[in-house]
Order: sequence, then structure tokens, then C-alpha cells
Amino acid sequence: MFSTCMSPFFRAPSFDEFRGENPLSFIAVRVFWLFRGYLDERVDRGALLRLADAVSAKGAQMFILTGHRCRKSTPERVFHLCSPGIPLLNHLAQCASAFLVLLRKMRPGDVLLVEPYMVVPALFFAILSRWGFLRHRVILDVRTMPVERESLLFALDLAMFRLGLFAARNLFDGAILVAETMREALGHYLSGLRTGIVTPVVDMGLFDPEKYRSTAVKEKLGLEGKTMFLYWGSLDSRGRGLVEAARAFRDSSLPDAVLVFAGKGNQKNEIIRAGGPSVMVIPPVAYEDVPGLVAAADFAVIPFTRTPAVQKGYPIKLLEALAMEKPVVATDVNPVRELLEGKDFWFAASSTGDLGRAFAMAYEKRHSVRASGARRIAGRFSASSQAMKLLAFLGNEGQIP
Repeated sequence: MFSTCMSPFFRAPSFDEFRGENPLSFIAVRVFWLFRGYLDERVDRGALLRLADAVSAKGAQMFILTGHRCRKSTPERVFHLCSPGIPLLNHLAQCASAFLVLLRKMRPGDVLLVEPYMVVPALFFAILSRWGFLRHRVILDVRTMPVERESLLFALDLAMFRLGLFAARNLFDGAILVAETMREALGHYLSGLRTGIVTPVVDMGLFDPEKYRSTAVKEKLGLEGKTMFLYWGSLDSRGRGLVEAARAFRDSSLPDAVLVFAGKGNQKNEIIRAGGPSVMVIPPVAYEDVPGLVAAADFAVIPFTRTPAVQKGYPIKLLEALAMEKPVVATDVNPVRELLEGKDFWFAASSTGDLGRAFAMAYEKRHSVRASGARRIAGRFSASSQAMKLLAFLGNEGQIP
């Protein structure tokens, strides 16, 4: 009875009512995108912001809610969540502050896009919308599978991830995932829920090889005249195969070649010990400087192992390497094979134990290999194309391919 009486006051126009002749003209739609962690420390920070820009450019508004380490130069569309930086307490603080921000900012007709680990503050809006007191849509956003790490933390991650899937299946209006392989893997948990694919995004404007002088960074690093293999990103033990790659590169004994690791993490010292003088570890660079670093490299290196997180999504560094037209040395994992199978600029290793052979093959062809067509592959992951997919998913009743 109360629901029936109050519905007219809370009711917002449907997405069909928002649309005019253009099916993507969501003039009044606002999307709040909630995920945990620290925006300024994410390797895909720029890609996330570009997607928000692209969605807003197509007539909607997209806001990001997440934690932070440093607020400098942060766009107005980002709502910073309370982030004390203490494990577990940090997550609780982010959930509580997210709920307060959403309570103050969301209005009828808005969409809440939430990753599995942050579903708790979304439950209030999902339940009341289901009961008819509110008119929001709550959509699960699965960017990655739980990443293997220390037993307790992994157990907590897995529990929160499964809670997110359970809540979505029973209370949410849909779910978006980053790859078809992920949709297949989670199909049982999301049975009956409308799902769509919105892949990771690469900033094609920033990652443009025409904008960078390829020798500038080499000169700064003292690597003029050397063949530079490059890995950039986190240097930790979460199935990345970094120590194995360093050891394989050392054993390959390639003259005048260096494997550069750009990043920070708990495996830094182990990487240096395994690779010896054949490897170089440098601090992580700002996101805006990553394209210049990639431009200096002769080969991008992606030595990941076959973990669920790797097998079910697209590594952002692979997309960035393709946008910069770089040949790739990579293990044969699902996302790499899907994009590069049959390409002569992919030097494939069947596993991390086979990386030495792949390094040697790449080095042998260093003067002749060209990553022709690589940028065209990356273009499928542009911010504009994925924004179109997201808005199409929000505006249609059926399942989006």
C-alpha cells in the first residue's frame, strides 16, 4: 500500500522515455561508478577517466566514486571516499562513505554501477528500488576475477566477490563484464540476470606512437644502442610470472639487450636477483608518461601465468602496447591468443618456462619485425566504442553482445 502511494513521487522516466530518435541520447541519465582501492594508484586510472569522459560526451553524466592516496589534479566528476589506508578498516570506511555520498547525490532515474567488492553500500538502493520506493538501476560491474595472493586476504576477496554475484543475481538489474570468457565462467552465478560486455579501455589519443620520440627515454636510461624489452606495472607475485621472465631473460644471454621492469612491488629484489645485470628495475612512471616509456621499447613483455584473473580478461598493458604498435613477447594465455593469434609480431611462449625461447626469437627478428595492424586491434577498445556499449546496455531490455 505504501509502495503504491509513494511510487508516483519517486518514479523517474524509464530509459525508453529518455531516448528520442537517437537510441543513445540519454540526456537525463546519470551513472555513478563505484569501485574500491585508490584511483591515483591504479594502472588503468587514465582509462577509467577516459571512459567516464566518453559516456558524458554522449549525453549522459558519469561520476566515479573511489578511494585516493593523493587528490592533486583530480577531475570534479570524481568523489573521493574516506581512505585511511589501513587494511580492512580502509574497506569499511570506503563502503560507509560511499553510502553517504550516494544517499546525498543520487536522484530518481540514476544508475549505480558497482564492482562486486563494494556491493554492501549498493544493497540499500537495490532493495528499495526492487520494492518500488526508489527508481534507480543497480548494475554489477565485474572488471576482474579475484586475484590470488596471501591466503587470508584472498579468502576475504573471494567471499566479497561471491557476495557481489549473489546480490546481483537476486536484486540487481543487470551485470556488465569485460570479456565473453568471463561471462561464460560466471554464467552459473549470474543465471537469469541480463548481462553485457564492456571491455577495458585504452586511451588511443594518449597512446599514439606518432606523438613520441622513441629514443628519448632510452637516452635517459643510458640504453642507447641496446635492444629494450619492457614490462610496466605492479611488481608483485599475483600470477604475473615476473621472476620467471627475469630468469629466462638472463639465461638467454642476449648481447646488448636489457629487460626493463617499470613499477614497484614485493618482488622487486627477487627480480633483480633472478635477472642479474641483464635486467633493470626503474620506479613506476606517471600514467601520462607511460606512452613515452613504451615508445622507447623494442618489445613489450607480458609473461603472465594462467590464473583465473588473467584468463578471463584483457590486460590493459597489452592494449597499450598494441596502440603503440609494439611487438609483444607474451605467454599463451586466453586474452593474448584471442587478439594476436596468427600475428607475426607475437612471440609466444607456451608457458613462463618457455619464455627464454620467445625472447631469443624476438631478439633474432629485432630489425625486421613490425607490429602492422596492432593499432587497429587496440581501436576496438577505445573509450568511445565501450561507452556506446555501456549506454546501449542501459537502454535495452535484451542481452547485449
